[in-house]
Amino acid sequence: MATWNVVTRPSKRCKNIHPHGRRRKACLVTSRHVHGSEEARKAVQKGWEAAERAMAKRIVYAGDFLTPPRAKLAKEWIEKRSQADVWFCGGHVHAERKRLIVGHPSKFPRHQDERAKDRFVQEYVGAVRARGDLKKLKNPHRSALGSVLGTGLDRNKVGDVWVHPEQQQVDVVVAATLLTYLCNHLKRIGRVEVQVEPIPLDLLEIPEPVVELKQSVEASTRIDAIASTAFQMSRSKATEMVKNGDVRVNWEAVEKGMTKLEAGDVISIAGQGRAHLVDVEPTSKGKYFITVERYL
Repeated sequence: MATWNVVTRPSKRCKNIHPHGRRRKACLVTSRHVHGSEEARKAVQKGWEAAERAMAKRIVYAGDFLTPPRAKLAKEWIEKRSQADVWFCGGHVHAERKRLIVGHPSKFPRHQDERAKDRFVQEYVGAVRARGDLKKLKNPHRSALGSVLGTGLDRNKVGDVWVHPEQQQVDVVVAATLLTYLCNHLKRIGRVEVQVEPIPLDLLEIPEPVVELKQSVEASTRIDAIASTAFQMSRSKATEMVKNGDVRVNWEAVEKGMTKLEAGDVISIAGQGRAHLVDVEPTSKGKYFITVERYL
């Protein structure tokens, strides 16, 4: 069964509708409204404009796959300013990246009709499975994502990528309209030849994460200090990667090495993978005992 998240439309009148029925000019999402990167604000703006068009034309619009923080921002913004129904679907209940689906409430299936909801979601979100000798790859996830994007697909139209080295397969979630394209153009993952075919969403499998636990005592919770510990690199190297825009915290790029982290934050570095800051415990000497999980 496909999984989805539903945001019910608010009962109050849409704030973008003039009392006499005329439609007001769409709001511009700025840093005053939404805290985050410029990319995040553009994503929210795009989703909001899609909701406005969908309501005006009484249709359903499928947007981009969004990271959890951006999905939350888009949900809050649209929910407060539109009567559109808002759904998010990534193909699996544990998916991180989920596709924004907005539209006129009359075009969505009733909440109690599970089969209708599954059929509805599969019109906009699909999945493929690639099989090959993935054990030859040093970093199969990085190779898989790189190969998928190498076919010409935009990252915003691709959801999660799950690698199963033991089963010799990779599951990729994409916009449903791109299933045939991906099956026809994805011939290799890295240097490994693969056979690709579409699969139903209920056959998606998420592998158990393999993590390496790291602990250390740091003078601060700055991103360069945490990244140095998590990815076993020098502090200067971590600072350089931050300046180059290679480091993201909770899926958003950070620009300053002095950015401080909190327990629960997710750190990712281009070419290095991802880590999760599990715990930050102050010590009696004014330092911090940190626990980090690095995903292998």
